[in-house]
Amino acid sequence: MELTIRNISKSYLNGAQTLKGINWIILLGLCSLVWTNEKIQYTLTCLLATQQQPDEGHVLFEDIDVVKQLAQLLQFILDTMF
Repeated sequence: MELTIRNISKSYLNGAQTLKGINWIILLGLCSLVWTNEKIQYTLTCLLATQQQPDEGHVLFEDIDVVKQLAQLLQFILDTMF
């Protein structure tokens, strides 16, 4: 399974830009997110958990956009796990 982060950018109402142009491909297994800046780590975690939406870019799990296709993602997870 693969988690792909494409060109993610995120800023807040106060103008602070936390993420800009982040690109990652993560092969799922045991994974840890370690970052020196806690705000970046928190923002990225919230985006992956769909608690926030990116200003730009996409978060894809097995080619399913986790923001735009959340219902399809949940169905995929249920079908895969159970």
